[in-house]
Amino acid sequence: MGRRLRSSMPSSTDQLLPKTVNPAIVQTRLKQKQAQQKKYYDRSSRPLEYLSEGDDVYVQHEGRWKPAIITSKAGTPRSFNIVTEDGAQYRRNRIHLFINLINTSFQRTLTYD
Repeated sequence: MGRRLRSSMPSSTDQLLPKTVNPAIVQTRLKQKQAQQKKYYDRSSRPLEYLSEGDDVYVQHEGRWKPAIITSKAGTPRSFNIVTEDGAQYRRNRIHLFINLINTSFQRTLTYD
């Protein structure tokens, strides 16, 4: 072992030897735990609807949902460039965008850069 024990209780030298664990057993247990966790996660997960350019969405910004329009898909997966009512441009992940089902879009002319 790496340190000297403080106990004055007698012990056998076999108990002081380090125990090695078979890496294959550790790997299989890890895979089983990961599969179990994936099963629990997949119970409540759902695929998000596809968004395209010009879709009316609500964007979560500073804890509130604001109406916006998707101007383009960003270079990374699941990211979109959007423009809000006040003309501010943002890049947001798909999880922060909510599809506007009521179809009450703000009417304004957008210039695409």
